[in-house]
Amino acid sequence: MANSFFEFKEFTIFQDKAAFKVTTDACILGAYVNSLNPGFICDIGTGTGVIALMLAQRFTDAKIDAVEIDNLSAKQAQENVDSSPWTSRISVINENIQDFSDNAKRKYSLLVCNPPYYEDFLKSKDQRNNLTKHNIKISIKDLARSINDLLIDHGQFYTILPPFSFNKLQSELEIYDIRIFDKLDIYSKLEKPLYRNIGGFSREPTVMIKNTIYISDENGDYSEGLKKLLKDYYLAF
Repeated sequence: MANSFFEFKEFTIFQDKAAFKVTTDACILGAYVNSLNPGFICDIGTGTGVIALMLAQRFTDAKIDAVEIDNLSAKQAQENVDSSPWTSRISVINENIQDFSDNAKRKYSLLVCNPPYYEDFLKSKDQRNNLTKHNIKISIKDLARSINDLLIDHGQFYTILPPFSFNKLQSELEIYDIRIFDKLDIYSKLEKPLYRNIGGFSREPTVMIKNTIYISDENGDYSEGLKKLLKDYYLAF
């Protein structure tokens, strides 16, 4: 069972109510996002609010909308925001992203999403678990459409997915001329198969950046690359 809270250097995430707990994937995404002084950020499917809070710590002038469909997770995210140093800069919105994007009052210079992973796999009996881990409320097509609706012309979108789902989303985004410019291949350790991809997408053509990171080294300890990436956030680093 996951701990009821996860303490970072500058904030604490409580996760006893949230359907989706803090994961290494989410933390890597939050730390990896590479954007130049974004004014407005939208965190799609914020869960506990961990990525929104990581971005608030890093981008000190940004205003962040954290959108979450699950009621209890949204309440938990609000509690975590309220106990953080950045409560005035983060708004938690309890809504599905399709409705939010249809009625959005603004567009965003940075969108971030740690989406459901298992669109085509078997579901469990736990409906809240299905909501977070399976695409029962949003398809990859719907997600791509929402990204297109919410992203300003010069904006960026970052996400993390298993390779198969990542490739599907990349193809859907290309329909809207939103193309990859930044790709991180994530491996659990050396000689293991590719575990996750992080992608940065934009409407603007640019030079492609490609990086690789291993979560663990040959001894099973956190790798130096992971420690460097998360040093501003993890207490242990």
